[in-house]
Amino acid sequence: MKQRIILVLVAVAIVTLAAAPAALAVSSSVRVQGATYQVLPATAVSEGTAGRTIVDTDGTSFATTSATALGATATALQLGGLPWDMSVSTYGPFINSINGLAAANDFSNWWDIVVNGYSSPVGAGSLQTVAGDHYLWFQNPDATGIKPAFLLVTRVSGGTAKHGFTPGQTVTLTTVGDDLSKVDSQADATRFSTTSIQTPAQFSALTGATVHVGSQVHSAAASTLAVTGLAPGTYAVWSEKAMDATNVYATSATTLFNVGAKPSLGTLAAGRTDAKTVKVRFTLSERTTVTIAVTKGSRMLAKWSGARAAGAQTLMLRLSPAAPRTTSIKVKVTAIDGWGRTTVKTNVIPKGK
Repeated sequence: MKQRIILVLVAVAIVTLAAAPAALAVSSSVRVQGATYQVLPATAVSEGTAGRTIVDTDGTSFATTSATALGATATALQLGGLPWDMSVSTYGPFINSINGLAAANDFSNWWDIVVNGYSSPVGAGSLQTVAGDHYLWFQNPDATGIKPAFLLVTRVSGGTAKHGFTPGQTVTLTTVGDDLSKVDSQADATRFSTTSIQTPAQFSALTGATVHVGSQVHSAAASTLAVTGLAPGTYAVWSEKAMDATNVYATSATTLFNVGAKPSLGTLAAGRTDAKTVKVRFTLSERTTVTIAVTKGSRMLAKWSGARAAGAQTLMLRLSPAAPRTTSIKVKVTAIDGWGRTTVKTNVIPKGK
């Protein structure tokens, strides 16, 4: 009996240990922006809360006691297959180079770290990660290290909320600046003990940026740029601006938008197979999320939603017991593609049908 109890306890301990990493991990993301190109796109990482010994490509190590920006960065660079090196002093670790990019002899283009749109007040080895943190490393061209810095944000509008456009639609691109001396939320204001807050709605419009749209390059004199005549396809857009006499500007993250046709439903046919069931038929031009609603006035009689592949579709919906047989009912089919473009068709089933 004792042996059996011991085996059970060991099994429980093994299960507990196996589950521990997931429970004791914190997730964040890391993006690395070089002076002339994006070194690493935003990369999701997860790091244990207990910390670890971090080792760079050259073998220099630094031990942490919690999840940190340095640990998240090391993990992201490893995932990207990118070399990096740091030096460690009594002040902690200092990143010297990433993917071979290092500060110049005049100390310009040094690696600056930003957390959630705020210049980190501490080094990466001391910056403890909070779940959902977004880290940005960018090469700061200011050798003096005293110029205010702004992170460019490129906003896409004119299409769907998911940046889907149809051919002929105008794509509106607006460049704004996130002041890195101010936190972007009240939560970070509490975390970093500051009262300087600038929410995303308060980001200031920036003029004179260079806006990249796919292979096109636009010099935007104003903060807003209208782009027309784009061929169907997916486009990457980002903004950059050279350091001027007063400010430093970190290049924006890349945002994707798509130009293409709305999904097609073909001919919609609907009818009752019996008093309690409705058959709905249509043909999808592409894989979409489909919602089917059967109603009588404001009353919902049946509803179905799910992803469907391209091709002919036949779905059977069970009506609620309250569905009237003696009056007509309406069938509404909504198809939404991955970019938020929507097509809606309706069909009325006459009474008795």
